Amino acid sequence: METDNRSASTLQVLQQTADVPGMSEAGADVYVVGKWVWVEFPKRPPQAILDAIGRDGIGYRWNRKRACWQHPCGHFARRSPGDPRLKYGVRHAALDEAAAD
Repeated sequence: METDNRSASTLQVLQQTADVPGMSEAGADVYVVGKWVWVEFPKRPPQAILDAIGRDGIGYRWNRKRACWQHPCGHFARRSPGDPRLKYGVRHAALDEAAAD
């Protein structure tokens, strides 16, 4: 399941993320960096959200260095020595719009 989920397209990941109950209430900040989707929370979200987005759910992984959840959307890469946000830019995603698509 993990490999399949980590190969999903950016749009599919955004839609799956939008479908997770409680994401907006938990203050999720969802954005696209290059082809990856990143999620940040202002504080630790409920365990149900972590289970839904984690390895056995949508397939996000925690990046300790950047303090966010990241999904490669099928574009696997080695660690970047620099900040990918500076290289690729950041596009914020509205969860309610992703859910409507």
